[in-house]
Amino acid sequence: MSSEPLERFKAVYHELFMQKKWHESSDPFRFAGLTVLACPGEPAEVAAAIRSTADSLRKQQGLSGFDEPIRILVSALLVQRQRSVTDFLRASEQIRKMFRAEKVRRGSIYEKLAFLIMFLQAPGGVVTTEHVLRFKAIYEQMKKYHWWLTGPDDFPVCAILVFQEGSPVQIGETIESIYQALNEKGFSKGDPLQTAANMLYLAGQSPPLLAEKYRFIYELFRKNRVRIYQSDYDELAILSMLPQDPRLIVDRMLRVRTELAKLKPKPSREVNFDLAVGVTFVELIQQDSQRDLVAGAQALMNMQAIIAAQQAAVAAAVAASVAATTAAAASS
Repeated sequence: MSSEPLERFKAVYHELFMQKKWHESSDPFRFAGLTVLACPGEPAEVAAAIRSTADSLRKQQGLSGFDEPIRILVSALLVQRQRSVTDFLRASEQIRKMFRAEKVRRGSIYEKLAFLIMFLQAPGGVVTTEHVLRFKAIYEQMKKYHWWLTGPDDFPVCAILVFQEGSPVQIGETIESIYQALNEKGFSKGDPLQTAANMLYLAGQSPPLLAEKYRFIYELFRKNRVRIYQSDYDELAILSMLPQDPRLIVDRMLRVRTELAKLKPKPSREVNFDLAVGVTFVELIQQDSQRDLVAGAQALMNMQAIIAAQQAAVAAAVAASVAATTAAAASS
């Protein structure tokens, strides 16, 4: 088993980190390094391409563009797929117009990420009205089963599913079967489980079989004293899509995690887990098309985690401000 993906990840991350500004978080660069693991070129060249692409995105999008952490990851995906910023932005505007024409609800940042994944997956980067209608139908099927869970944050995965086999009805039924099968194995219902079910649809296997392997991997982590949280459900889904014996998968993932814990600055427990899953997947996957698809999906999940963290920070700041204002008013 080759350790090349792990060493390559560390090399690309090192190149990105060396150019990091003092105020920038390390995590987006770690996730960017993970995204371009299969990208050809020397680590320094790949890192430079990500930086150059991010600068181009910032200049061409202006104030309406992605925030810095997300822009780095979007750039990594564009570099990985060897697509230009100009083509992406042109396609995004065309898709946006089709979304409005077909009355797809507005999705803010998640809508922009859906544009990205549709552009990357569509033949020649050309997204048609038929693709948009299929996107809308898949979203409505998700809403049919879980109207209280489904929202704009599901736009990126809907965009991935547009280019998968099966009618929107079949896709919705299968994902729901996976969701229920996972719940029957003891996993808590909610948005994280829905995300895991959405991801597992990409495996193309029967819901009971997927749920069985998912549970087995979970139990192996427990035996190795690794606690699994709901925030890890999507990562378990990625590991469950690998064809190897779960014992080999978990053993390799834990070894990678130990090595990644040595990164400077040390990643958080959750980021370390996410990175280890991604590196392990690239090491063990046997089909290039599946590798690129899942790598893109994981990159989008990482972006959504960053967005959620940003939103939580803003909410906390607002709550603190309100509390301070209220306390000042009460004491005056």
